[in-house]
Amino acid sequence: MRLFIIKILVGVAIILATLFTSNFAFANSLGVEPLFLEIRPGQSAAIRVNNISDNDAPVEVYVKERLVDATGVQTRREADDAFIIFPPQTVIPPNSTQVFRLQPIDKTMTESKSYYVSIRQLPVDLGESDGEGARVQVVFAFDAAVHVIPRKAEPKPVAVDAKLSQMTIKVPTGRYENDDEGEPREVMEDKIVPAAQLTLRNDGNRYLYLQDQEYTLNGTQQDGSSLTFDDWSVDEVLKSVSVVLLQPKSTRTFKLPLPEGTKPSNLSFKVKARR
Repeated sequence: MRLFIIKILVGVAIILATLFTSNFAFANSLGVEPLFLEIRPGQSAAIRVNNISDNDAPVEVYVKERLVDATGVQTRREADDAFIIFPPQTVIPPNSTQVFRLQPIDKTMTESKSYYVSIRQLPVDLGESDGEGARVQVVFAFDAAVHVIPRKAEPKPVAVDAKLSQMTIKVPTGRYENDDEGEPREVMEDKIVPAAQLTLRNDGNRYLYLQDQEYTLNGTQQDGSSLTFDDWSVDEVLKSVSVVLLQPKSTRTFKLPLPEGTKPSNLSFKVKARR
């Protein structure tokens, strides 16, 4: 008899990509809410985990700090000592809810910091089984995005540089094929299009999200006329940029698509928060 453990990650990446249209994640028998939190240094917050199954659910909570470099590569750094978490590990009885409380330890921070608080279901001993074959245990992990923000902290986006570049986007082909569940799905293909490569700096002491900003690109067309382009929606920014977090005192370079045939020069851009 063999036991296979399948780990499934559910949560913050999907939630952020849909602009927090939901603040709750559910997978099989476990649910977690909220998946997005902003708290002050020294304040406490609560994350609720619901077990709607008929079995005990052992879970643990751990914290990692989110770090994003200038190219948008995100890494996680161990940060269990940044919070007081209670309980750090427990067994949730069937059809019950467990409240996990977390409180940042550093009360003197001057800039916001961003974390993932992960709630992970632990594998359990399934016991002996008659007969042959594999036994599968599905183990879920949820990431809650937690930002610790000092009082009166504010972001300050600053436009640094703009260049003409290219990027690859997905475009519909008009053809359909069945997915793994037999449902028709439109086939997408890669297409190279012109792009504005923007460099943005956050001089403030609070994080910002790239899709929450409006970008106005200015340049000169080949015939010498001026060009202004600002038609990037929230959805288009989210589709173009995989990691949208820009932390305090950090710089980020990313690309946004331009209409086909666009070849401006002398590029610059302006940025302001969306209303």
